[in-house]
Amino acid sequence: MTLALSQNKNWHWGGGMGSVIGRLIELVVVGLVLSVPPVFAQAVNDKTAATCDQLASSPLDPAVPVGTGVKFDDLDAGAAIVACASAVEANPDNAKLRFQLARSYDVAEQFDKAIAEYRVAADQGYALALSSLGSLYEGGYGLDADPAAAARLYEEAAGAGVVVAMENLAKLYEDGRSVTQDYDRAVELYRQAAEAGSPYASGSLGWLAENGFGMPQDDVEAARLYQIAADGGEAFAQHNIGVMYAKARGGLTQSDVEAVKYFNLAAEQQWPPSYQSLGWHYSQGAGVSEDLAKAEEYFRLAIAEGDKNVRGDASNDLAWMFATESIRLDEAEQLARQAVDAGPEMASRIDTLAWVLHVSGRHEDALPFARKAVALEGDNAIFADHLAEIEAALGK
Repeated sequence: MTLALSQNKNWHWGGGMGSVIGRLIELVVVGLVLSVPPVFAQAVNDKTAATCDQLASSPLDPAVPVGTGVKFDDLDAGAAIVACASAVEANPDNAKLRFQLARSYDVAEQFDKAIAEYRVAADQGYALALSSLGSLYEGGYGLDADPAAAARLYEEAAGAGVVVAMENLAKLYEDGRSVTQDYDRAVELYRQAAEAGSPYASGSLGWLAENGFGMPQDDVEAARLYQIAADGGEAFAQHNIGVMYAKARGGLTQSDVEAVKYFNLAAEQQWPPSYQSLGWHYSQGAGVSEDLAKAEEYFRLAIAEGDKNVRGDASNDLAWMFATESIRLDEAEQLARQAVDAGPEMASRIDTLAWVLHVSGRHEDALPFARKAVALEGDNAIFADHLAEIEAALGK
């Protein structure tokens, strides 16, 4: 019996993580428009400035050539702090160098120093420093978390054309955190960022279009936007376009092969929902040759690295795979119960637990779960068949 479970779910985590995206996932933004105060063009008086640029320049800096700069997670903080501190000492009025010193302290988690240098850079007119300060306020790094202060800083930076600030502020409006939830405003900001070349913003607009938030519900438009973001390397969009191929949504022709291709791209970026989806496809031989060992490997990755929903879905699917193969039934029951605990009113998970118990020969134990699954989804023919089979085993 084949059950398609969480591989049909689309995700928008980029923003959940992305509200601190300026610190954690530095994007290469094409076509960023940002007014550059004269201070950025002033003469640099020390050759250490070139080393500071090499070690700590940001891909988000409009003065940095597109495709260059050092991503936040790749920055060598120790070396960059030495070079940038020397460069700032020689060029105290250069806001770009000061921002890069702040960024280096930020990576090193020396947040007090990072905050101080970001503030000076912001006072000197470097708008990207406002966005970085905002993410520290939002995340509570080195100071008390203050999403309202973060929103004000993002607003100011977004007004100066900082794309990552547009994204972060849009996510706050989308979620209604520290501001009144306003999907229209979120869409407006995401569109500004998308027009500036942000794949993340395009993918976020896709999610809003798919769900009808701030714009008409439109799977075709969602698929178009997801494709733009997926081509730009956004893992959540790669996952979501994969889902649309698997489900023949958004005007796409059904293709498990295409779905698996995109799930693999997202999984290469450690995107847990795609681990779960790949596990399901390998367990079913959908778009790939059936490989239960590989399916188990992906399910366990999803359980280890996913959030509560992903862990529950992957636990449920692995339990189902064990049950259908009549193997490791004790572990299957443990996994199924974990899945139900994480989603006690989810009929698919309850049905899996019922089936595991039934396959284990514990028909009486299985019966109440099978009945609950049918009660929750009375029109599900698979759940009804399972209940009938369990009742037949009990002579009912």
